[in-house]
Amino acid sequence: MKKSLILILFFTANFTFAQFSLKNPTAVSLNTGFFLPYSSEVFNTGVSIGMDIQHKISPAYLFFVINYNISSRKEILPNQYFNNTSGTGILEVIGGVRLYFSESKNLKYFFDCGLGLYVENKGSYEMRVDNVSYSYKGVSNGTIGGNIGVGADYPLNKDFDLVGRIKYHLYFGVGEDPFINPYFGISAGLKYNIKF
Repeated sequence: MKKSLILILFFTANFTFAQFSLKNPTAVSLNTGFFLPYSSEVFNTGVSIGMDIQHKISPAYLFFVINYNISSRKEILPNQYFNNTSGTGILEVIGGVRLYFSESKNLKYFFDCGLGLYVENKGSYEMRVDNVSYSYKGVSNGTIGGNIGVGADYPLNKDFDLVGRIKYHLYFGVGEDPFINPYFGISAGLKYNIKF
């Protein structure tokens, strides 16, 4: 599994750099937003922070995203003492294709489709049941998944855009996790357009 993932990332990187041309526009954006797990038994709603790089290869753009969703563990037994003792969240390392499909006045709309690595970090926690305390260690697992989403750019000037996105993520479970784990990501940020 790890060897296959390394090969996929290697060939993706090779393709990306092979298509790189200094004549094509590149953009980098810093984003923040909300992480909204859907029917998760582990994660609470949280916040996200990340970076997005896109590069045009006509007519589409390739993008690469590193994003971390900061969350906390859900209480296992309601109305019992429960305390998160270390961080919980999901790291996304994703590559994909972005297509701009419409423009209305100053807004440019786009569609994203990506695949990549999802690393779950289930933090350690403590709980007390019937006056007996229990401590549980954190667990981290990496798996593969994908996402689709839509977004829009609003130009502030020739160098900077405001950007907003809504994405739906699905990744495969590890161990006792459900087979498919879905969540939504809603983010906004500032994009810097680099033109060589």
